[in-house]
Amino acid sequence: MNIYFTLGLIFATHGSADDFINLTFDRPNLDHLTPPVFLNGPYSGLASDIIPGWTLFSGGTQVTMMYYSPFGSNPGASPLLFENSPQVSGTEFGRYTLILSSLAPNYPILTLEQKGTVPSGAIGLSIFAADSARVFIDGHEYFNAINGLPINVSSLAGQTVDLKIELPQFGAARVDIFGFTYVPEPSTWALLGTGMVALSFHMYRHSRTSIRA
Repeated sequence: MNIYFTLGLIFATHGSADDFINLTFDRPNLDHLTPPVFLNGPYSGLASDIIPGWTLFSGGTQVTMMYYSPFGSNPGASPLLFENSPQVSGTEFGRYTLILSSLAPNYPILTLEQKGTVPSGAIGLSIFAADSARVFIDGHEYFNAINGLPINVSSLAGQTVDLKIELPQFGAARVDIFGFTYVPEPSTWALLGTGMVALSFHMYRHSRTSIRA
């Protein structure tokens, strides 16, 4: 499975969306899970609890039950919400990542859907969809999403859209959403500029002190 990292060149916010719910998969309700049926296996529960806000379909039929795997347990199931390691949790991926697989015997197409409003001022949406996953907004496919590049949503800011991630037959993918990116406010640019000036002055004084020594 290929892994791609997106670096937000213009400030990214993790999980900031008007009426998107649990956009980044990092707000599950894990209070009512069923314990594993085998040692160190995944828990099971309602999809509406594990990935609230999202609707998952398998072969056109809504999925009502899915799995959750805490960090360190065996994630051998699908669809699955996986708890990342503490090191990964501190990156754009956040604490949880979704794992989807089109499994035997029918190898169905899986689709993950949610309708929400693109926030005003948003210019990008950073989505990680490794391997065969496809990303659609209002029916338009964004091919660059599979490479971990931000999708340009500036023309959709303030609009309500249908976001869909599709996994074709026989596919398997690790899926995550990092959040929207925004153009910084003028005050943010000013603060950043002040910080750069202060840093440059500090480095200048440090270099002069080193030369005198």
